[in-house]
Amino acid sequence: MQSRRGTSGGGIAGFFDLRTRLTTITRNVLVAIVGVSFWLASLTSNFADPNDQKASFFHIGKFRVKSEEGPPAGFPYIVDVLDLRPGEHILDIGAGNGSWSRLFAEKIGAKGTVHAAEINQSLVDQMKKAFATIPQIRPYLCREDDPELTENSCDVIFISDVYHHLPDRVNYMKRLLKVAKPSGRLCIVERNQSVSKKWHQHASPFSQLIRETEAAGWVLVHYYHFPGLVHGVAIFVPKGRFFC
Repeated sequence: MQSRRGTSGGGIAGFFDLRTRLTTITRNVLVAIVGVSFWLASLTSNFADPNDQKASFFHIGKFRVKSEEGPPAGFPYIVDVLDLRPGEHILDIGAGNGSWSRLFAEKIGAKGTVHAAEINQSLVDQMKKAFATIPQIRPYLCREDDPELTENSCDVIFISDVYHHLPDRVNYMKRLLKVAKPSGRLCIVERNQSVSKKWHQHASPFSQLIRETEAAGWVLVHYYHFPGLVHGVAIFVPKGRFFC
C-alpha cells in the first residue's frame, strides 16, 4: 500500500508539474502572439491599402509618400538619403513639372544649382514660369541621348521614373559618369517591374538596372524598395572612388 501511495503521489506531482509547464508555454505563446499583433498593427497603420486607388498617399514611418497613381514627388526619404548639401549642383533628368527640382532647391540653397533637364519644350516652359522666383532651378531642353552638360559639373545626378525610357542605357550612363564629379553620386528611382503589374510597361527589373549601370562604370552603394509600393531607389558612385 505504501508503495502504491508513493506512486500515486508521484503521479499527482507529475501531473501538476506538467500542468505548470503547459501553462507557462501557453502564456509565452499568447505573449508572443500579442506582441506580433501589436507589431503588425504598428506597420499596417502606417500604410494605405495598396489596392485602394482613392488613396493618393501612403505613409512609410514618418514619411508621407505618393502612391503609384503618379510620380513619387514627395519622397523625403530619398532627399534625406542623398545627403544634399548647400551649394551642390544637381542634374534632374526628366524633370517633368519640376516637383523634385523644387525639393532639391530647398536643400542646396541659393548657392547651389538644379539643372532641370527635359526633352519636352512645353514642360521646360512650364518650369521656367513656375520657378521664375527660384533662380537656382534652371530648366533647359536637352537631347534624348545626352544631358548636354559639361564634364565634372554635377555633385548629384537624379533620374526618377525615366530609366526605362532611356535609349542605349549603358552608353547613357557612361555619359553621366563624365558629367558627375569624381565625388558625385547617381540616384535612380524606378518602378520595379518584378512587382509592378499595372505599370509593367513603365518599369524596369532592378537586377537589369543595376547590371547596366555598373557596366557603365558606376558602383551600387545603396538600394531600398519601399514596402507596399512599386518603387525602389538605387544610389551609385563612380567606380573610380574605390582604390582597387
